[in-house]
Amino acid sequence: MRLLLFGFLLLLTNPGFSREDYPVPVIIKKLAEVKGPVNTLGFSNDPFLLDLPYPFEKAGATLVKTNTELLALVNGTGWVYALDTASVENPWRRIDSTVFTGYNMGCLTFYADGQVWSYGGYGLWNNNGHLRYYAKDKYEWEIKPLNREIPHIFDNSDLFYLDTANARLYMLGIRFINDALKDNSIQEKEIGGKTWCLDIRKGNWEVMGETADTTLLVLGHSPWGMLTYRNGVPSIADFVNNQYLHANAEGIKKFSSFSRSTKTKSIAYFVDSTLYFGDHSNFMDSIGFSRADFVDSGVPIYSALSAGDSSRIWYWSLIPLMAGGILLYYRRRKRAVASPEAITVVSGPMVEPFEKSEPDPLAILDERDRSLLLSLYTASRTGGLRDIDTINAILGVSNKSLEIQKRQRSDALNAINKKMSRLLQTDKALVIRTRSEEDKRTYHYTVNPELKDELERIMVGIG
Repeated sequence: MRLLLFGFLLLLTNPGFSREDYPVPVIIKKLAEVKGPVNTLGFSNDPFLLDLPYPFEKAGATLVKTNTELLALVNGTGWVYALDTASVENPWRRIDSTVFTGYNMGCLTFYADGQVWSYGGYGLWNNNGHLRYYAKDKYEWEIKPLNREIPHIFDNSDLFYLDTANARLYMLGIRFINDALKDNSIQEKEIGGKTWCLDIRKGNWEVMGETADTTLLVLGHSPWGMLTYRNGVPSIADFVNNQYLHANAEGIKKFSSFSRSTKTKSIAYFVDSTLYFGDHSNFMDSIGFSRADFVDSGVPIYSALSAGDSSRIWYWSLIPLMAGGILLYYRRRKRAVASPEAITVVSGPMVEPFEKSEPDPLAILDERDRSLLLSLYTASRTGGLRDIDTINAILGVSNKSLEIQKRQRSDALNAINKKMSRLLQTDKALVIRTRSEEDKRTYHYTVNPELKDELERIMVGIG
C-alpha cells in the first residue's frame, strides 16, 4: 500500500505528457537543434504541454534554449520541463521540485549569463520586482538580491530588451500595476516615465533617462535590439546605443513575409540574424535580416534626466511615504479649488479647453493612443493612410481575434476623437475612416483634412 501511495504522489508531482497524437511542433524542434542559448517570445497560450494540473492547463509556457537543453517553463509557476526529442511517448520531462505556484504570473523568463532567470510578475496580492534564478543543484528557485525593487508585469506590448552578451535587462518602468493587488502608486510615480537597466551580475538597477510611456508590439530579441513596430514600421529598439532604427525599403520588403502571413504566430525567436516564427503545429517560416536593413530614425529611446529628476529619484527612495502623502494632499486640494475659468462654452457641445501653458498638449492621451495618433499624423503629412493591419500592430492586437481587434480599434479611435475634440474645441472627429479606392470592402484611417492644420500646429509646437 505504501509503495502504491508513493507511486501515486510521484505521478502528481512529476507528470509526463503523452504526445502520440500531439507531436512536438516544428518550430520547437528547430529551436532544440540550435547550438547555443536562445530567448523566445510567445504570442499564444495554446498548450503544447498536455495534462498540466488545474488551474494551469492553458497557462502556456515560455521556451528557453540553454547551452545544453531546451526548457519549457509553465507560466505562473516554477515548473521546469526539459525536452527529450528521442522520446516519442514522453518528450517533456519535469526536472524541478517546485511546490509553490501563483506568485509570478506575467513574469519575464529568460536565459543569460549561464542561468535561467525569472523577473517580476504578480500574484498573492502583490506586484513584485524580484529576480529569481533556477538553481539546478537544488531543483528549485532562489532569489537574487537587488539594490531596489521595480515591480513589473510583462506582455507582448511591453517594450524591453535582453542584452545577453552583457547580462543586462532594459525596460521601461511602467506597466507593473495590477489594480486589484497591493497599491504601488508611490513606486509608480518614481519609476514611471523612465528607462531602467538591470545589471544582472551585480544585481543593480540604474536609471538611464526619461522615456515617454510606450506601448509597442515586441517581436523578437535581434542582435541589434528588440524587433518591434513603431509608427506602423518594423523597427529595432536599440537600448545599448539609445536609438530607434527603422526598416528601410529592403527591410520592409523582407518583413512583409511576417506581417502579411495569415498563419498563426505562436512563437518567435532570433538565431543570430535570422527570425524564426511559427505555430504550435506544423507551420514555421524564417526571415534573414542584416543590420543594413535598418537605418537610424534620429529618435532616441530615452533622454537625459534633468537635475530635478535625479534628485527626485533619491528623494523618493529615501522617504516614499511622506512624498506620497504630499502628492495626495495637493491632488485633493487642486480639485477642491478648480478655477471657474477652466470651462468655456463654444459653438457645439460644452468643452474644456486645454491649458495653453501645458508644454505637451498630447499629455491628455495615454501612450497607446498617442502612438496611434502620431502614426496617423506622420502618414497624413505625405497624404498617406493607415490600414487596419497597421492599426492592429500599433495597438498590439495583431494576433488577437477579429472581435478583439475591432473592439480595441474602436476604443482607441473613440478615445482619440473624444479627447482631441476637447483640445481642439470642435465637435468634428479628428480621425476618420475612408474606403479603399482599390477595394471598397477595405477601410483606411487618416487625419480629418479639416483639422489637419490644427493638428500640425500642435505637433510643431511640441516637436
